[in-house]
Amino acid sequence: MTDSPPSIANLRKSLSEAAQLCRDASGILAHVQTCLERSVEDGVQTPFQTGAKVSSAAAEHRRAHRPGRPAKIDADPELRAFILARIDHLTFPQLEDAVAEVFPDARRVRKTAINDWWNRHRRRAKPNSHPG
Repeated sequence: MTDSPPSIANLRKSLSEAAQLCRDASGILAHVQTCLERSVEDGVQTPFQTGAKVSSAAAEHRRAHRPGRPAKIDADPELRAFILARIDHLTFPQLEDAVAEVFPDARRVRKTAINDWWNRHRRRAKPNSHPG
């Protein structure tokens, strides 16, 4: 049982076709690689037009290396200003009611949160009176 010459010719033809497919695939891969390199180079050469916008309260919170999330009052500048403008002449329950009248539910804070925030705020604002 020997192979007949037509079988060998068919094998050579198949091998030739496979080699051509490999050359075609190699050409396509080279083209894709060139396009990818151009895209990367163009992306690197284009600078950012605007800087990242970072909330000052969040940035300050990270700068202080504090765990958890910032207090709702620190994260909302409008709420913070509202509270600071009234904290010297209203009690905490009155301040809670005033916030409830002006702000929607998602932005409201309770008297306990205002008290806790105010105590932290005063400690940070007060200079250290103890030497050394």
